Amino acid sequence: MFKVDSSDKTTIKCTRGDKGNILITKKKKSDGSVEPFYKDDIVIFIIKNNFGDSEAVLRKEIKVEEDCNTVKISLSKEDTTIGDLIASPVKYQYEISINDDFTILGYDETGPKIFQLYPEGSNDE
Repeated sequence: MFKVDSSDKTTIKCTRGDKGNILITKKKKSDGSVEPFYKDDIVIFIIKNNFGDSEAVLRKEIKVEEDCNTVKISLSKEDTTIGDLIASPVKYQYEISINDDFTILGYDETGPKIFQLYPEGSNDE
């Protein structure tokens, strides 16, 4: 399973080891209009245990190849196989920024953005 929660549109739910895509658009807070991404922008997706940690659990950087309105962040099986096997869901915090100097989505007045990792089926041999 890999999906963005339909109720809050920011919580990402993922079974450990599953792959998926996150589609990102930038919207102006003032009027909700879409702002473009520009060629050579770097879109950065970071997952941490919490934002008090200096180390990221996952950091993905996507270089924008041409001006566009949407950027796709692809997470592989390796990306979502975070830590050791788990027996219950684990909540991480994430943020998405551009060029390391503008946060598109992250901790705000509503709280942290959650990446919820669910246990995978046994992978014993």
